[in-house]
Amino acid sequence: MVSKTTQTSKNAELSNFGVDAVRDLLRAVTGKPSDESLGRTITGSDALVMTTKRPVRELPALLAELLVAYEDDAYKARFEWIDHLAEVKDPSGITALDALLVAQLQSGDTARAHLAMPENFGWDEISGFKIGGAGRHQFDDLDLDEYLEGLGDERGDLNLEHLKSRRVQVGWIKSGNFDTRWSLYNTLVSEQELDGKLYALIEGRWFEVAPTLVSAVDNYLESLPEAATALPPAQKNESEGAYNERVARLSGDLLLLDKQLARAADATSSIEFCDLLSARAELIHVKRKSRSATLSHLFAQGNISASTLIGDGAFRDIVRLRLGEIAGEDSDRWLDLVPASDSRPDRARYTVHFAVFTNSKGTGAGWLPFFSKLNLMQTAKQIQSLGPGVVISRVAVESEPST
Repeated sequence: MVSKTTQTSKNAELSNFGVDAVRDLLRAVTGKPSDESLGRTITGSDALVMTTKRPVRELPALLAELLVAYEDDAYKARFEWIDHLAEVKDPSGITALDALLVAQLQSGDTARAHLAMPENFGWDEISGFKIGGAGRHQFDDLDLDEYLEGLGDERGDLNLEHLKSRRVQVGWIKSGNFDTRWSLYNTLVSEQELDGKLYALIEGRWFEVAPTLVSAVDNYLESLPEAATALPPAQKNESEGAYNERVARLSGDLLLLDKQLARAADATSSIEFCDLLSARAELIHVKRKSRSATLSHLFAQGNISASTLIGDGAFRDIVRLRLGEIAGEDSDRWLDLVPASDSRPDRARYTVHFAVFTNSKGTGAGWLPFFSKLNLMQTAKQIQSLGPGVVISRVAVESEPST
């Protein structure tokens, strides 16, 4: 999950901000109401703040109008998802959920938790992190497993007070300095089940997830077809890049495009078309799940790549140049998969294939955290609306290197 503050220079649809039920929980939204009699702009989240020039004597009438707007369910046409998440306010419920989390961390069980930055900083700005309780150790990433391992015997004494008092510092490449940003508790993202219900900890707040949403997400992911290309297991400690190279070398039906970047029209930065391109027109994007980062980057990469392939002929021309350079004499069959800018791509021909390294033993769709599944569902629907299909595969990680 990502919480963000975003603004535009003019009134815009919410989708322009990249806001959706998967990635964003907004502290507050400021916008132009559809009924301008209530005001030109309204800001609110749990509470409503507004400024009006109406005289005090009209306050009762204004409050009556606001009550009618509050009870109106017209929002469900565009923002129905908001009803599926409810912040836990009951202190006893919060205490019980915190206790589950602390007990798991004390035992070194991180299956239901990871660390993530509450703010959206570019990774090219960051040199590393320091976390309270770990001494002078510097972390390349916010890695919960590495942090707990570094605590050693002190891990068993970890408690809620430690989580809330220990600070996380961010190291900046430009200045060389470390800046204290958040408490350890506020960087924890966790999913817990209590009394048959699913809860999520995000930025220090627990949210209850409606069973109807859980069921809808699981049913959707179960409906996705199996990948046409079966990928082999990853080796222990094998990087994503090394895996992609090895798999492409072993298969004549896979072309290595990892780190081959192309720039879309009007884009400020280049994007990766895919890690592996299959002869079946699968755009395969590979990511290791074992680190603290969520899978949102993987899904976003697949979405951007597919939409750019469909809609940007100049981008396809650049990709074709890369294909010719990489495939050499065998380039014709690969070039056939990506039409030039003067031709239209057959959208239904493509499949976006998300491949995830994981040792998770979860069954069905249970090997992914819930909010990753929710993110995937939202992203997959966006991709499918363009024409391509979507699949996701679990790439097992061998306990010992292959010979």
